[in-house]
Amino acid sequence: MGNLRRAPRPFAVAFGLFVAEFLVCAYWIVSPTPVWFPDSPMYEAIGANLAAGNGFSADLRPPYRPEITRAPVVPYLVAGVYSVAGRRPAAVVWLNALWVAGAVAVGYLVMLRLSRDPAVAASGGAVAVLTPFIGGSAATIATEPVAMLQVTLAAWLLLRWREQARRKSAALRGALIGLLLASVVLNRVNLAPAVAVGALCFVGTAFRAVPRRPIAWATTVAFALALVGPVVLWSARNASVGLRFSPEPVGLSASRVYDIVRYREAILGEEPFGPPPANVRYFRHWRERYGPEDLLALERENRAWLEGFLAEHGADLVRATPARLVGLFSSSTVWTYPLEDPTGERFPGPVLRWVSRGLWTLSFLGFLALWSNRTARWVWLVPVVTLVPVHLMTVCSPRYMRVLMPLLLPYAGAFLVPLGRRLMSVGRRGRADPLGRTA
Repeated sequence: MGNLRRAPRPFAVAFGLFVAEFLVCAYWIVSPTPVWFPDSPMYEAIGANLAAGNGFSADLRPPYRPEITRAPVVPYLVAGVYSVAGRRPAAVVWLNALWVAGAVAVGYLVMLRLSRDPAVAASGGAVAVLTPFIGGSAATIATEPVAMLQVTLAAWLLLRWREQARRKSAALRGALIGLLLASVVLNRVNLAPAVAVGALCFVGTAFRAVPRRPIAWATTVAFALALVGPVVLWSARNASVGLRFSPEPVGLSASRVYDIVRYREAILGEEPFGPPPANVRYFRHWRERYGPEDLLALERENRAWLEGFLAEHGADLVRATPARLVGLFSSSTVWTYPLEDPTGERFPGPVLRWVSRGLWTLSFLGFLALWSNRTARWVWLVPVVTLVPVHLMTVCSPRYMRVLMPLLLPYAGAFLVPLGRRLMSVGRRGRADPLGRTA
């Protein structure tokens, strides 16, 4: 274990990593990047309408129909930026750099708390800073930059909760953590299973650590209301515009159809057949501006098509599970979405895929090195085990694993630092007796 007293102050190191990652994000932002990937115009238009008082709509002109394909967190953030700075998408992108840099800094603090070794945490933070897939995510208006900070901050606050549970402000802290977890669900609904596990951990810790049972109950109630309240309110809004009573927007079935078809040739080794016309229309809807009723009809068509596809090709997908699992951890582009990637010559896709696999392998080796640490084991396992099954048989894209990188890639330090120390020890012994003689 490292000496925490002789190490630099943790928040000083975190600030250094924050600045370094912000500069990395700045490099990708000022580079010629595909900022307007397919989802970006939707988030930008909704945010602009919210700021102008036109409601949660992506329409460019009246009647401003309610939008049912996007989660609310990013559009409301865009609206907040536009209310202060005017309609400047660049301001949103630079704010993304702050979210991503903050995620890397908090990821370092999480690893420091798990490993209790400053060298392990600092080296893990350096790995995150040097990872192009993290910094490149800041260059688009998307959910990833915010989700990165949400995930790392939630992990850090839940780890600190055991110490904070005994304080007088336990209920307030519980409410703040509940709001943060609610924002995770309302930004990336596919992280809801991980949020559920985190909520159970919070409640269990509250009843174990809070000395007085009434305070434990008050804390739990405050946490539950803060977590469930925003999700219920947005679910009610979705129900009012024709969706199910759920925070999930329209689109998962359609995108599942699209991605299964798009990746079928690479995964199953056969010539892919084209997606159904309904699916093609769905992915052009932000240009052609279908109304909510049209999108719901397309969603029903896609669900029916998906059921038929799985019935016919489900066995092929099961056989391809190992390749698809590797594919989830194989980012082939620096950007969030591989659309007209201008870095193709500088950063070939095959090279980036192996870089991505190597980084995740180092994270896994660090996870194994910390296996005896139960908390570290669960912090790594919970997000991976809850997120991978969601996409393994459906949207098998590494984009969805990218939000976990600032939290999990610092685990690489738990493998690299002991390895470096061992090699240095061998080198010192070799220099002390170059002939290899023993006493």
